[in-house]
Amino acid sequence: MRKTGVPGIICLAALAAAVLPASCTKHDVEKEDGSSATAQSQTKSTSDTLAIAPFTEKDKIAALLGAVEKSKATFIRNDQEYPASAARQLMEYKLKKTGDQIKTAQDFIDQLATRSSTTGRVYQIRLPDGRTTESAFWLRAHLAEIERRGR
Repeated sequence: MRKTGVPGIICLAALAAAVLPASCTKHDVEKEDGSSATAQSQTKSTSDTLAIAPFTEKDKIAALLGAVEKSKATFIRNDQEYPASAARQLMEYKLKKTGDQIKTAQDFIDQLATRSSTTGRVYQIRLPDGRTTESAFWLRAHLAEIERRGR
């Protein structure tokens, strides 16, 4: 612990002050005699340090891939049916093949996960209840849910 500049008071947030950007906030501090006081310190509040970062675009893509695999749906590509696990593998392969070209989850949907790159035919998904829809609609609905939930 370090001294705060107020005689006889030691700041309990010394570690946070050393590693976080400065902002003037009040902190509970402990006097050298063990009693409590409040003093000004140049640090962020502890609630700021506990904030959870929002999903990155890579996190969103990973969540979409997980949703594909967990869906138990049948993916239809060029009139061929594939289980959800194979659809995920294909999407991951296409993602790796494109390198850094895919910047966002929306790019992932629009450029990789909705149509065949060889025939241009739209991918379909047959849901467990028998309904069939375009993969783009299904993936966008899942992306909206991911973004709504946040982290």
